Amino acid sequence: MSENQTPPPKKAHLRKEKRKARGKRQPYTARKGKNVPGKPSPPNVATCSCKYFCKNLTHDQKQLLFMDFYKVNEQNQGTYLLNHMHLVPVGRRRNGNYDDPEENRRSCSFIYSVPDGSGKNVQVRSKTFR
Repeated sequence: MSENQTPPPKKAHLRKEKRKARGKRQPYTARKGKNVPGKPSPPNVATCSCKYFCKNLTHDQKQLLFMDFYKVNEQNQGTYLLNHMHLVPVGRRRNGNYDDPEENRRSCSFIYSVPDGSGKNVQVRSKTFR
């Protein structure tokens, strides 16, 4: 480091290190001192019974998505998620007499989809990426 540069404050540096560890699924110590384990790999069996096609993804496909997501840095993880999200208009509006639909708070829904290995995109729920 040159003479003009000062090291970052200790707390800010620790927060950055924890954020990096969290983004790479490694264990870290939370702000209050609690040890947080790293994120485990996805399970072999389907963990949900939702209406989407999460259960149709094979373990290898889940593992590949998991590794692709966590091998990139934090900024590129957001880009990765945006590439798998699609905006669609709200299917059915409820509870409100709006002259202009834009007055409503929510104007679109997000659909998450991932490749299934055969070239098709399969719709999954958002918890697939958590």
